[in-house]
Amino acid sequence: MRIDTLSTFPHMYDSVMGESIMKRAQASGALDFHAHDLRDWTYDRHRTTDDDPYGGGQGMVMNAQPIADCFRAVCSQ
Repeated sequence: MRIDTLSTFPHMYDSVMGESIMKRAQASGALDFHAHDLRDWTYDRHRTTDDDPYGGGQGMVMNAQPIADCFRAVCSQ
């Protein structure tokens, strides 16, 4: 089974996927886990993945461009 995640913090999975059942599943070949860094698909010098909400207001929203580009790259593998 292959599992791909898209995240701005891909290394947060290292501790979870490197322990217990998940580690054994990967070692046996039953699980193929990949954490992809969304910042690898950004084009500005700050590697921005979020943006202000349309129409203003508080908070931030994810920018669709890096998610779409990463998704296309992962699906083409």
